[in-house]
Amino acid sequence: MFNSNREIPTSSTNLGYLYSVILAQDSNNSGMVKAVATDPGVFEIKTGSIVLANEPVKTLDIANSISAIKIYFVASFDYEGITQNGSPVTIADGSATVDKDGNTLYSATLSSGSVTIAKIGL
Repeated sequence: MFNSNREIPTSSTNLGYLYSVILAQDSNNSGMVKAVATDPGVFEIKTGSIVLANEPVKTLDIANSISAIKIYFVASFDYEGITQNGSPVTIADGSATVDKDGNTLYSATLSSGSVTIAKIGL
């Protein structure tokens, strides 16, 4: 699973498991759309309600016009976090800590002005 500038380290993850988790999420959320990075690992989310980042994420910036969204992503080794319109978002209490390991699937759910981050598994 490579592109020109990013890679998911196959030595530290079971890619079959990761793919099965993504496919399970997709089948549970038939309205899921793919987000494409503007630069390697840099995402500007402008539309959608259920989104899957198509490569490991360095930054996620959610447009100010979006008040509710769920984003599925894998954090890259240089993950910096989530912003809305360029400003850091409030992370909800009880959210998972994002590991910058390049092999864990997360969801980030924006609702009521804060983001809840959860680790995803089967």
